[in-house]
Amino acid sequence: VKEEDEWLRNEFNETWNRSGGWGCMEPMSDKESFCNHVKILENTPARVRVLWRYPLIDVFHTVANYDDATGWGDWSDWVYTIYPDGFAVKNMRCWNDGSSAHEWHESIFLTQGHQRPEDVVSQDDTISLISLAGEKRSTSWRADRENLLLQDAKIHQVNLTADYDAITIGDFTSFRLWSYSAPPAYSVYPTWEHWPAAQIASDCRWTTTPGRLRSSSLTTLTVPVERKVDGPRPYERATLMEGMSNKTPTELAALAKSWLRAPEARAIQGCEVKPYVQHRREYSIVAQADEFTFSIEANNDQPIQNLCFVVQNWGYRGAANISVDRKPYPGVRQGTALGNDGALYLVVWIKIETTEAIEICVQGAQVK
Repeated sequence: VKEEDEWLRNEFNETWNRSGGWGCMEPMSDKESFCNHVKILENTPARVRVLWRYPLIDVFHTVANYDDATGWGDWSDWVYTIYPDGFAVKNMRCWNDGSSAHEWHESIFLTQGHQRPEDVVSQDDTISLISLAGEKRSTSWRADRENLLLQDAKIHQVNLTADYDAITIGDFTSFRLWSYSAPPAYSVYPTWEHWPAAQIASDCRWTTTPGRLRSSSLTTLTVPVERKVDGPRPYERATLMEGMSNKTPTELAALAKSWLRAPEARAIQGCEVKPYVQHRREYSIVAQADEFTFSIEANNDQPIQNLCFVVQNWGYRGAANISVDRKPYPGVRQGTALGNDGALYLVVWIKIETTEAIEICVQGAQVK
C-alpha cells in the first residue's frame, strides 16, 4: 500500500478449470474467506513472519485437483518474512500432484471507485526491468510494450504515479506482458471488478463503469519451481522478494545481489555457521559459547544491503550485546522467539550497506 493509498500485489497460486471447477481457481475466488486464513509466526523488532494458507478454489468453493480418497486438493502455504527496510521474502509452497500448471506471479494493481487505472500506473513509463549490473530497460503501455526483453534482468519494477514503485526480485526465466484489453471506453488496462470486495460469485467480470473496487493486470513472471515431497504429499516451491521502493537502479541491483548472491558467512570463534537461508533472507548461526564472533565476507559482487541472522541455542530472554568490527553499532534491531522445538532463538537485524567484509561479535547467549 503506497503513500497515496494505491495498492498493488503480486498475485498468488492459481490454476484453472480443475475437478469440475469453473474459471480461475485461486484465493481471490474465496470471496467470503471461507477457507483462507493468516497466522503470525514471529513478531519481533527485527522482523515479522506471516503464514497465509489458502486452497485454490473457484467461486462455488470447488477445490482444484480434489482427491475423493484423501479429501485434499491444491492448497498453498505462503510464508512472508518481512523486514524493516520494507522488503519481504515469500517462501511459496503449493501442495499439488503436478497434474496441472500453476501461476506464481502476476502484477496486479487495485483502484478504488473514485480512481481510474490510468491515475495509478503510468502509461508512458509502465514497466522497468533491471539487471544486476544496474542496467534499466523500460516500456510504455501506449506504444512499445511488446519490445521489452527479459535478457539478464532480475528486478521487475511497476512504475506507479506516486513516489514509491513496486519492486519484485527473483531468478526470472520468462516475462510476459498482458495482451488482453479492457473495453476501451473505460480503460487502456485490462481491468476487472471481481476482486473479493464484490460479494457476488463473479469471475473475470470486465469493468465498464466506475464505482467498484477493481483490479488490473500488467505482467506475469515465470520463476524457477522446485518439485519436492514431504511425507506422502508432493509440493512445488518458489521464492521471490518484493516491496515498495524509491531506490535507484544501482541501489536496487545491490539489494538484489545481497540476496541472490549473498556473501559467505564464516565462523571465527564460539559458533557454527550454517548455509544462508534464501527463502527467509537470513544467516543461521548456532551458538557454542556465551560470546561468539563470525564474519560476513562481502565484496563488490556480493554486497551487504542490510542483514539478518538467527542464533540457535540462545537460552536467554534478554537483549544481546552486538558489535560490528569491534564497535557498538546503532542500526540494530533484535528480539527472541520460540522455535518449533520450544527453544528460544535470537533474531537480529542490522541496518548496514557495505561491499567490505565485516566482523560481528555477539554476547549473552547463555548456551546450554
